[in-house]
Formats: sequence, C-alpha cells, structure tokens
Amino acid sequence: MLYQRHDLLSLKPIRTGFSLVVCKNVLLHFTEEERAAVVQMFHRALDEGGFLATEHTQKLPPGTEHLFRPVAPYVKIFRKV
Repeated sequence: MLYQRHDLLSLKPIRTGFSLVVCKNVLLHFTEEERAAVVQMFHRALDEGGFLATEHTQKLPPGTEHLFRPVAPYVKIFRKV
C-alpha cells in the first residue's frame, strides 16, 4: 500500500489503473466547477469498471453523471462506465 500527498486541484492523477478511489470530506470545500473537474480526473485515474466512493451526502457534480453509475441505492459508491 502506498500513501502520498496529492493536490487534487492539479487535476493530474498520480497514476492510472486504480480499482477504487475513495474521496471523503474533501469535495465539499471546492466550487461546483472544481468538483466536476476533480471527479473527471478520478474517472481518468480509474480502470474500466473501477469504483468511486464519496461522502454519503455528496452527489456527483452536474455534467459528470454520465461517467459513473450508482452501485446501489442509498450508498455513494459509483462504478465507472
């Protein structure tokens, strides 16, 4: 397992090929445009069929809904399409 710092607003994934990206309690501090850009960056970082997990109160930003499908109702886990 590897942990490292990453400036999400650089909009450059630290690498690609992730199966899971977990983003909790971060996106709420960004503007709507920044949220959309970061979610798009997560999409680029994920393998096909990879998962994005967000805060339970967080919705996908407008314009990014087509990038992911909800895994199940009442949870904020999305699968890359």
